[in-house]
Amino acid sequence: MEMRCSLSDSTLRKPVACAFLSEFWGRNTIDTPGSSSYLLLVYNVHLLCEARIAYGLNFFHQHYRQEFFMSIDHALSISVESAAWQDYRASNTAMIVFYTTDPVSELPIREIPEELPTEIIPDPNYESATYGFFGCAKGKIRTAFVKSKIRNLLFITKYAGTKEEFKDRFFITGYYRINKTADVKRLHVRNLADYSCLDEGACYALRAETQHFVSIDDAFEVTPAVLKEWGVATRLTRQTRITLDDEQTGKVIDYLTSKPDITEDLIAETERLWPHAMAVGEDDE
Repeated sequence: MEMRCSLSDSTLRKPVACAFLSEFWGRNTIDTPGSSSYLLLVYNVHLLCEARIAYGLNFFHQHYRQEFFMSIDHALSISVESAAWQDYRASNTAMIVFYTTDPVSELPIREIPEELPTEIIPDPNYESATYGFFGCAKGKIRTAFVKSKIRNLLFITKYAGTKEEFKDRFFITGYYRINKTADVKRLHVRNLADYSCLDEGACYALRAETQHFVSIDDAFEVTPAVLKEWGVATRLTRQTRITLDDEQTGKVIDYLTSKPDITEDLIAETERLWPHAMAVGEDDE
């Protein structure tokens, strides 16, 4: 049955709450003023709007949004809570890994697929503060991270967004402080149509206790001079993997944390550009 939310009652003054309840209460016809189902909806929306809208939206973002990742060949469609996360002890060092920015936003969000299915893995997954959970990409890098007992994951990109003055320059835009890991090889093999970790001993996913992302204006630029200071002789590529010692790590993280955290802005922008209609519409028809 089709779900219709009538907004004729003045109590229903937050459409987002109505949409929220529509998703979680199922598809029922609730559009007859005076009916018990209508009054129940009005009453509960009133409570949600007045007292618990913040909690409700937070629940949506932390649980429903994670379930939304599509059942495509290369990315999991299950919650991160499905993994057997283990506490992770490490030194205060860092590894720099590359990610691709999306060309249609000025924010340094990860690349958004233009169509589905896609091979693009949603990493860094700032929605769940994980890396490597939703797909097998860069499995060897994650294994090296865990075996080397590194604490911090720094994300570098060759900026491809809409701010012309920053294009094609390399920036560290954010970091994770990892406190949990999980071997997700079985999850990948059981739930992905296409996986690359079958012959690996393990496929580690990383989970952060802290994440901090900044705007491209505030990002830490990685110039040839910076690379030389770090003792890095190779050029930066998509396969880049650079490790930093405690002192080098501290300088970068101190710089990033001195700037405003825009993680929620990245999440909102990613959701705005994600092809929801394409992901859901065709299967539901």
